[in-house]
Amino acid sequence: MIRAIILASALLAGCGQAHAAASGYSYEDGRGLMKICLGESNFELGVCHSYLVGIHDAHGSFVHAGSMPKKVFCTPDGVEVGVLKEAFLTYAVAHPEELQRTASSLVIDAFRLAFPCE
Repeated sequence: MIRAIILASALLAGCGQAHAAASGYSYEDGRGLMKICLGESNFELGVCHSYLVGIHDAHGSFVHAGSMPKKVFCTPDGVEVGVLKEAFLTYAVAHPEELQRTASSLVIDAFRLAFPCE
C-alpha cells in the first residue's frame, strides 16, 4: 500500500506543471508532453505512454457512452502504444508553433491526422 502511495505521489509530482492554472483545465502543454515522450527513463516513457493511452481510451469511452456524437479519430484494432507515440511526436515536430497548446488537444489533432475516419 505504501508503495502505491509513493508511486502515485511521484506520478502526480512528475505530471503536474506550474502552467496548469494559466490554461484553466490542463496540467500539461505540448512542450511538456514532448519532453516527457522524448525522455529516456522508464518513468518518462511510462508517463508518456499512459497519457497517450488515456486520451485514446477516453475518446473511445466518450463515443461509446454517447457523450461524443462520432469518433474524431479511428485507430486500427490493437494499435500499439508506440504507434500512438510516433503519431504524437510526428505532429509535434511538424507543428512547433502549436506546442504551447494543451497536450490533450495536440494529441487529439495528432491522432486525427494519423488515424482519419473513413
